[in-house]
Amino acid sequence: MPDYNREEPKPEIAPPASPEVEPPKEPEIRPEPSAPEIQPGPQPVPEIPDLPSEPGPIPDSPTEVPPPNPL
Repeated sequence: MPDYNREEPKPEIAPPASPEVEPPKEPEIRPEPSAPEIQPGPQPVPEIPDLPSEPGPIPDSPTEVPPPNPL
């Protein structure tokens, strides 16, 4: 008799726990695709050194950029 009572609470706790665990797993999978998008961000970094290496005064102060144009 006591065994039967223990079996009842187990099945009742299992159904509610399953649906609750499934929803949280979905949002965790979404952040994964975002990670690859962050990698392309650092790629443009190499372009920054190319620009400053040519003008030079631009990195010091952007206000000097317009004067060299007329020169």
